[in-house]
Amino acid sequence: DLHALLVDVIASRNQQIQQNRIQVNITIDDDIHQITLPRNQFMQMMIHMVDNSIAAIVLRADAMQGEQETGVIHFHASKTSLSEWQLQIEDNGTGITEEVQKEIFNFGFSTQHGKTGYGLHSVGNFVKSVDGEIKLLKMEGKPGATFSIIFPFAKLISLYLAWFLKWRSSTRVKFLHIIELM
Repeated sequence: DLHALLVDVIASRNQQIQQNRIQVNITIDDDIHQITLPRNQFMQMMIHMVDNSIAAIVLRADAMQGEQETGVIHFHASKTSLSEWQLQIEDNGTGITEEVQKEIFNFGFSTQHGKTGYGLHSVGNFVKSVDGEIKLLKMEGKPGATFSIIFPFAKLISLYLAWFLKWRSSTRVKFLHIIELM
């Protein structure tokens, strides 16, 4: 359950979220139900994303000397096609300059003093490992950053296909029905 997983990630960072008065919103469209991704790797990816959002919100608040509106992190999951779904992570932190955008997924690159540069690098690697795509969206006139991560449902279909090929004679009708439901 995607919602429960995101709630777990937020709970793991609850102290920083409350301490910095950050509002977290989760919107999951009705057509997104169960997802099939490695739970631990997905959670680790989301923890890195939330940590970066928190750091950007705190940095912006420090620069604004407390005059900033409430920090916000918003998660939105939606189905983009029969074969893909999208997760957007949006915050109202400092944003990401064009210069930094070119480097953010490189191992060892970080804008945060004392950090290893492993977080977004591992996020990019995980997304690639599940045949997904991650990109930073330009949101004109809005502070912060919005990442869009596209995940294929194809991994799920390929699992069903492997199962079908193994049990093809007795499960053909069930398999075709499963694909139609997606």
